[in-house]
Amino acid sequence: MAKQNMNFEIIPKLESAVDMLENEMIPNIKKGLENTEELISAQGVETLSKSFDNAKGGIEECVVCFTELAAVLHTVLEQYKKARAFSEGV
Repeated sequence: MAKQNMNFEIIPKLESAVDMLENEMIPNIKKGLENTEELISAQGVETLSKSFDNAKGGIEECVVCFTELAAVLHTVLEQYKKARAFSEGV
């Protein structure tokens, strides 16, 4: 088997990306949707409500994609950590 050269400097970048997605971006988008929906409901404006409903579906799909991306990045991160530990003889 050929030796692979892995750049372990990517580990902190992966950790940061996963953290940002899971702890900032996804929760903020979800909270923003909730807040916007509450405001629109309070205003009772039909056209605004329809516009929000149209946008909400797409935004929710983005949240699903971001969640899946975070899971994939987490898997890649764990593989890099295992490879680093193996290369260091741990």
